[in-house]
Amino acid sequence: MLRPIDYIILFIVTVLLQLLLFDNIEVTGLLSIFVYPLFVIALPVSVAPGALLLLAALMGVTIDFFSGTAGLSTMSIVLMAFVRPAVLRFMVGDATDSVPVSGKIGSYRFLRYATVMLLVHNIAFFMLESLSLEHLPITLLRIAVCTVFSLAAVYFCQLPLTRQKERF
Repeated sequence: MLRPIDYIILFIVTVLLQLLLFDNIEVTGLLSIFVYPLFVIALPVSVAPGALLLLAALMGVTIDFFSGTAGLSTMSIVLMAFVRPAVLRFMVGDATDSVPVSGKIGSYRFLRYATVMLLVHNIAFFMLESLSLEHLPITLLRIAVCTVFSLAAVYFCQLPLTRQKERF
């Protein structure tokens, strides 16, 4: 398991990546890349549920404050953190002994787990953003495109965590 200082650094790095890089990438209003959910995705399995929700809320409030999304990020990432224990049990199974990154659970399991987590986040985010079923086809397209590109970004951003296998 990583030390607490490593998670503080992960928090700061994901916030900076999101705000300085990925928030500035937008293609025709369809593509938004979310890398900040990696913080919740990569937390140790042993984190208490209450602490997990508080850490997720802190991440969401930080992103909302700096990007002006008025609570969308907070609500989406807290929902993602709420379903995380069940998703870990169902998607990853017996490999949930420490930190769910690809170096510990394998790339296939990590991609399945991260895909579900990002889908939960993106569905909540874009449905709350639209607050209507009037533009459902466009919203579903945004969810799909955002999930694919966010999954690629999350996968590549978690690779430095997997290179430190001996520290887990």
